[in-house]
Amino acid sequence: MGIIDPLLFIEQITELKFTIFRQTSFKFERA
Repeated sequence: MGIIDPLLFIEQITELKFTIFRQTSFKFERA
């Protein structure tokens, strides 16, 4: 098991949140 890079982990979480935020905004715009 290697050591998890905190910066890489944070970057993935931020990207995931940004993707969900875009999808949510897109749904609201079409509503």
